[in-house]
Amino acid sequence: MMKKFYLILGVFVFAITFLSYAICMAGSVTKKCTAENQYTTAFQPASLATPGNSPQNTGYGQFNVSVYGYGTAFTSGKVSLLKSYDGTTYYQVVEYTSATQAQRYDYEPGVYYKIGVDTGEYGFGSFDVRLSQ
Repeated sequence: MMKKFYLILGVFVFAITFLSYAICMAGSVTKKCTAENQYTTAFQPASLATPGNSPQNTGYGQFNVSVYGYGTAFTSGKVSLLKSYDGTTYYQVVEYTSATQAQRYDYEPGVYYKIGVDTGEYGFGSFDVRLSQ
C-alpha cells in the first residue's frame, strides 16, 4: 500500500515540476497584427536568478520586446505592452508607435505579459509583435 502511495506521489511531483518548468520557460510568443484587439498569448518571463546572486547580475526576469512591421503600419497606430499579476487583468506598461527592439526587466516572479493593439489604436497595414527570452 505504501509503495503504491510513494509511486503516485513521485509521479505527481514529477508532473508538477515538469509543468512549472514548461510555464516558466516561455521561450517566445509572436503575433501578426492586422486589426485592433490582437495580442500575443500570455508570456511569463523565466526567473534566471540563483541563490546568493542579485537579480541585476543574473538577468532575473529579463526579456526582449520586438515590434516590427511592413509598410507604414505605425503612422497612426499604437502597440501596447501589458502586464498582469494574475494572468487575467492586464495593465499597460508602455506604448510603442514605431518599430522597436528593446529589453525589459521585471524583478517580480510570476507576472505575465502580452503585447498587441488596443481598441481604437490600430492604424493600417500589418506588423508583428514578439516577446522572447
